[in-house]
This record gives sequence, C-alpha cells and structure tokens, in this order.
Amino acid sequence: AMAEITPFYGKVFTEVMQFLGKNGVNPAGMPMGLYYSYSEDGTSTDLAAVVPLENGNVIGGDFELFTMPAGKVLVMDFYGPYDKLNEGHDEFEAYLKRKGLSRKFPVAEQYITDPTTVEPEKILTQITYWIE
Repeated sequence: AMAEITPFYGKVFTEVMQFLGKNGVNPAGMPMGLYYSYSEDGTSTDLAAVVPLENGNVIGGDFELFTMPAGKVLVMDFYGPYDKLNEGHDEFEAYLKRKGLSRKFPVAEQYITDPTTVEPEKILTQITYWIE
C-alpha cells in the first residue's frame, strides 16, 4: 500500500546501510525506489528499495544484487516534499504523451537530499523513466 512506503523505506534503507557499513562497502549514490507497477486507483505499488553500488562484491545478508539494463531514459529533478511527488510523475506522463513516447517499468525515484536537513520545498528527488 502507498501508505506503507515510508515505514518500509525507513526499515530497509537502515538495514542495507548498516550491512554495507559493517562490510566496508560505500554506496555509489543515494537510496532509490524502483517502482515496477502501480494500481489503477493509485493506492498500491510493487517496489524495491535500492542502494546503488559500484561493484557487486557484497556477500551475505538478505539482500539481492542486480544490474539495471542499459537503455534510454529521461530524468527529472523534482523539488518538493515526498507527498507531492505525484505532481512530478503527472508532469512526466504529460510530457511523454506530448512527445509520443512510451514509458517502461521500472520507474526510479532517487532521494538526493536528506529530508531531515532541508526545508520541504528544497527536497530533491531525481525521477527517472526508461522509455521505449
């Protein structure tokens, strides 16, 4: 459920970062959400909590390593609180429609700034759409 995303991310990102720290592995970027589907009514999604790595030499833990395939992407820098991210996605969808482009899944949100250290309107989320 969409209402469960924040607690899910809090739990998983904490576990992943602790595991990486204990194993001396530095993330290659900020945490991300990969969204593989959305319900028609917008109340649920299938997603993965992801921390990018430069190499795949982390062994152990209850985590899955995978590589995103190469492809064409469009990226948007969205500034604002997380509860407004749907506005960024709506803008992206409108842009795709105007340009005659089709999106593929997953859709990525990379959480560039720490929302506890900046004002809500300065939170930066990088939204990435893979396109056909």
